[in-house]
Amino acid sequence: MAAEPYINHGDPLYWFELVDTELSKARLTLRTGRYFLLGLSCQQACEKVLSGWFVRSHPMHELPVGLKLPEQAAAMGLWDGFSAEQRELLSRLQGFKSGSQSEADKQRLQESLDDAEAAELLSQAEEFVEYIRGSI
Repeated sequence: MAAEPYINHGDPLYWFELVDTELSKARLTLRTGRYFLLGLSCQQACEKVLSGWFVRSHPMHELPVGLKLPEQAAAMGLWDGFSAEQRELLSRLQGFKSGSQSEADKQRLQESLDDAEAAELLSQAEEFVEYIRGSI
């Protein structure tokens, strides 16, 4: 039997609980200095909040899956309404998506962030999540 292309499609609260989990993981990794994992958790939080927004706003439509964050936002009709900073954040976070980079890429991403930059990335992701949640 083939798996569904999405999980719990109709329940936005499911997605928002996952968002909270990802942001909690990001906060923990900020303290440990594992900035690649912080970026990955921020990417996942933004992806999941978009999914939650979509299933809440379009309950009768199939959730777009398998897309990069900018493509996902565009498919949902949101990209054009985002600020330049929000677009830049989603584009930057896309580099952290699980499975989309080699070990060398992971190391480069890890080394591209210092404490302040990692904290800023987390702050931007948290602001984006609140922006999307506030638009529902």
